[in-house]
Amino acid sequence: MSNPSRRRASSAKKAVRRTAVFATTGFVVILSGVLCLHSLFSTGEAAAAPSLINGSVTVGSVQTKTHMVSNLAPSAAEATRENKPKVETAVYNPSSAKQTDTGSALKIAPVSFEDDDDDQKEAVAASVPVKKFGDKISEWNKINGDVKAWLQVGGTNIDYPVIFYPQDVNYYTHLNYRKQQDKNGVIWADAKAVAGSAENLTKNTVIYGHNWTNYSTPKIGDANDVMFAQLPAFHYLDFAKQNQFINFSTAEGDMRFQVFAAFYTEIDFYYNNSAPTTDELKAIISSARNRSLHDYDIQVSGDDKIVTLSTCTRVFGKTDRQRFVVMGKLVDSTAQNVTVTANNDYQKPNL
Repeated sequence: MSNPSRRRASSAKKAVRRTAVFATTGFVVILSGVLCLHSLFSTGEAAAAPSLINGSVTVGSVQTKTHMVSNLAPSAAEATRENKPKVETAVYNPSSAKQTDTGSALKIAPVSFEDDDDDQKEAVAASVPVKKFGDKISEWNKINGDVKAWLQVGGTNIDYPVIFYPQDVNYYTHLNYRKQQDKNGVIWADAKAVAGSAENLTKNTVIYGHNWTNYSTPKIGDANDVMFAQLPAFHYLDFAKQNQFINFSTAEGDMRFQVFAAFYTEIDFYYNNSAPTTDELKAIISSARNRSLHDYDIQVSGDDKIVTLSTCTRVFGKTDRQRFVVMGKLVDSTAQNVTVTANNDYQKPNL
C-alpha cells in the first residue's frame, strides 16, 4: 500500500511543474504578440489589399487546379464545310508546366458595382487601354519561336502569348508553350491568320483556347480558370457592358478591338474563316450579331478587320458541336464604350 503523505507530496510537485509550464507558455504567447505588433508598426507592412487592374481585382498568384473532362473537339466528319479545318479544342495544366508558362501569374476577378454608380462603371469599362507587349513577345519568342503575339481580354485573366503555327492548326492542341505534352494546350491562332501590323492582318484573326473548367453554367472570375475558361463571362450582360475591349499585340504593333458580339454557335457556322472575302466577312458579321446574346451599338462592316475568340462550351447540352465565341472590331485608341443591351431574340445554335 502506498504512503498517503508521499502521494500528497508527489501531487504537490506535479502541480508546481504544471504551474511553471503554464506560466512559461503564457509568457511565450505574450512575447510573440509583442514581437508581431513591433514588426507591423516598425515596417509598416501588412497583407496587401486587392488592387484594381484593368477593371479587375487582382487576387494574387494562385496555384490552379483543372478538372479534366472528355475531349471537347469535333470529329473530322463534323467539319463539313469544304476547306474548313477541323480544330480541336482542349486547357492549361499548371502541374505539368512552370508557372511562367502562363501569360500572367495573376488570377483576376471582375469588379462588380452598384447599379447607380454609372460614373465608376464607365471609368472601369474604358480602363483597358492599348497595351504594349513587345517585350513580352520577344521574351517568349526566345523560349518558343512560334510565339508571335500577345492577347489580353479586359475583365478576365486572359493575358497570354499567342502561338502562330501555319503548318498545322492542331499541332499545339495538346502541347504547352514549351512544346511539352499538355492537354491544356496554349492560346493559338488559326493556320491562315497573320501576325503582322494592323494593315497586314487578315480580315478575321481567329484565336482558339481551351476551356475545361467553365463550360456548363458560366462563372465569372473563378481562380481555377485558365486559357479561355473565363471567356464565357461575356454570357452576362453586366459583364459585357463593363468589358468592351480586347488588346492584341504583335512585334509590329499594338492593337485594340472593341467587342460587338458574344454568342453560342454550332460548328457548322463558318465563323472561323480567317481569310474571308469582303462579302463573306459581311455574312459572318451579320450572323454573329443575330446570334449575339447582347446588342452592341457599334457599326461593323465587311471593310473592317475583326478578331474572333473561340472556345468550347456545353451550355446547350453534352454535344461537342457547340462553341462560345466573342468577336471584336479593330478600333483606334480613342474608341469609347458603347451602349450594350440584351438581345431578347438571339439565334440559338442549331444542334
